[in-house]
Amino acid sequence: SVIEALTVAENFLVRRTPGERGALLPSRREAEREAALWLGRLGAGTAPSTPCDRLNFSERQLVEIAVAMSGDVRVLIMDEPTSGLSAREQRPLLEAIARLKDASVAIVYVSHKLDEVYRIADRITVLREGRKIASFARGAIDPRAVITAIVGRELQEGAPRAAKGAAAAERKPALDIRALRTERVHGISLEVRPGEIVGLYGVVGAGCSDLLEAIWGARPSQGVVAVDGRVLGRSSPAVRRRRGLGFVPADHRARGVVGHLSVRENLLLGKGGVWGLSLRRISAETERLMERAVERLRIQCRGLDQPVAELSGGNQQKVVLARWLVEQPRVLLLEDPTQGIDVGARADIARALRGAAAEGAAVLWASSEALEHAALCDRVIVMRDGNIVGELHGPDLDEHRILALASGE
Repeated sequence: SVIEALTVAENFLVRRTPGERGALLPSRREAEREAALWLGRLGAGTAPSTPCDRLNFSERQLVEIAVAMSGDVRVLIMDEPTSGLSAREQRPLLEAIARLKDASVAIVYVSHKLDEVYRIADRITVLREGRKIASFARGAIDPRAVITAIVGRELQEGAPRAAKGAAAAERKPALDIRALRTERVHGISLEVRPGEIVGLYGVVGAGCSDLLEAIWGARPSQGVVAVDGRVLGRSSPAVRRRRGLGFVPADHRARGVVGHLSVRENLLLGKGGVWGLSLRRISAETERLMERAVERLRIQCRGLDQPVAELSGGNQQKVVLARWLVEQPRVLLLEDPTQGIDVGARADIARALRGAAAEGAAVLWASSEALEHAALCDRVIVMRDGNIVGELHGPDLDEHRILALASGE
């Protein structure tokens, strides 16, 4: 991972080992050239002088990959390298991996994105709950068998996207954004109505993450954010939570869960004066909602008292979403909630989001997966360079149109 207190170029400096050329007398200018070279190969526009604490999740991801690939490596282990990256941003990375493979670098590639695994892998090994389940040679890959091995069951297709009709369009917005501005967002206005799932899509740097954080109150902004007609002003995330907002961040390990706490305690984090009191004082209704959320998302745990650190990454991400299913906010904001998790967990989250919308929540969901947006969302708002460049719905809502708008084609 990157050291956030350093610049991008300085992260290239510190990865040098004593045996490498230039390790004893490192050159900042050389590190900046090296950073620009490798980031350019990955299609990233981040300046080498940028402090890493100013980068969003996807930008940090590309810097981490560039640093790892820049060394004289013989074996490269990559764990979910394309999480949070759009299809356009994944392409140069996969091409760089192919070049390393041609240069006789051995690559262990961990991913839940089956399309890219099928594209680059010579062999596929499926692990589940710490055990090897199956292996497949490149010429003998059966996608359905791979999915069944990953999930442990036949994966059923989710329910089709429901048409909301004219009645939903006439409802008053649960979330109303007017002329919202941040350092990277330039006067965005949008509405999300109760029962709607609205997607946000854009490549790294488009402004989707900044927009969600500004709505949540975690990023300085100007403009209007209103929930059910009530303007939130310059309020904190804690206040906005009480006004009916919920937020699932992309980096759930750093910002979503507390590993040493139990599933129950994580589900109650920040819940007014409840958390911190004796757990015996939790109401029967809250306990029922927690058990229902765990069941609804198929969270694999021994029970509500199991420490979250013992769960898989996908189940930890589900715990973050389950917290909001317990709280039942009026507006639910999500930033790439399905990154780095398997197809079964993706289906569970999609089903839970449909259920929350059916119960009246307004859902605004940023994702790097255009295909997921096309399958699940009622509308998709596409951003580029901090601006809205288009909105797709109905028969126009498909993966190719989303990607074309995002790339400016």
